[in-house]
Amino acid sequence: MKKSLKIVLISLSVIVFFIVLDTLQAKIWNNSPILKIRENLNIGTKDFVDKGLLVDTYCYSNGKKITLFKWENRLYSDEKDI
Repeated sequence: MKKSLKIVLISLSVIVFFIVLDTLQAKIWNNSPILKIRENLNIGTKDFVDKGLLVDTYCYSNGKKITLFKWENRLYSDEKDI
């Protein structure tokens, strides 16, 4: 295998590893992802949403956090969460 191809594959593998690790730590411990964009909402009881690559963390004014995968559908209303 060419040396340049090995370097590219190793680099991509490391990037994918960190994305998966960040997603797992956010989902397992109900934390905000490290690689995120914060969107301030200030709508009702929601303060902000931390949008990661694969998960979103909803933070409420009473301190409660909910971490969901992007493809998960929420079948219940936000008022029941808090």
